[in-house]
Amino acid sequence: MLARVTYDDGLGASDSNWGTMLHAGGHVKLTEEDKISLVANYGLGLGRYMYGGAPSMAVECRTGRVFAAGCGARLHAVEMWGGWVGYTRKWSEAWRSSIHYGLVRNNIPVDVLGAAGAQGRVRALDSLHLNAFWSPVERVEIGVEWMWGWRRDAAAPDGSSTSGRAERAQAAIKFLF
Repeated sequence: MLARVTYDDGLGASDSNWGTMLHAGGHVKLTEEDKISLVANYGLGLGRYMYGGAPSMAVECRTGRVFAAGCGARLHAVEMWGGWVGYTRKWSEAWRSSIHYGLVRNNIPVDVLGAAGAQGRVRALDSLHLNAFWSPVERVEIGVEWMWGWRRDAAAPDGSSTSGRAERAQAAIKFLF
């Protein structure tokens, strides 16, 4: 993917830059009941295309003024990479389950944004998903999923305790028309 990103604050600060992304994915069928899936992404300025709380671009004021008119804004494409790997098991015609591990890594330019600008931006995000789906009749699926997630903030130096953790349960019912 190739995308042009433009910034204009309407006060005289503007710039543009290119965002790029490489994507690869697929699955390997181990048996009739088992498969392993894998997806990998890498790019610059692809924040909106990958989950992880990273901006696509970081805006820097070359004059040092904080986004004042004529500050000479410059866009920096944020480097990101990530993906996921998963295992799916079909237990019967009606039941299947899977487990997936995913990660995103963002090279947030803290030197450009400063600690305040980088605050709340995700440097690392990991998640583990465990689910089960039941199809009681043709064209209907009922599923539940439990997720665990871990994050580390971009403004935190390596090894610091600025991080977070969350768990979530969700359910879905799908009717195919």
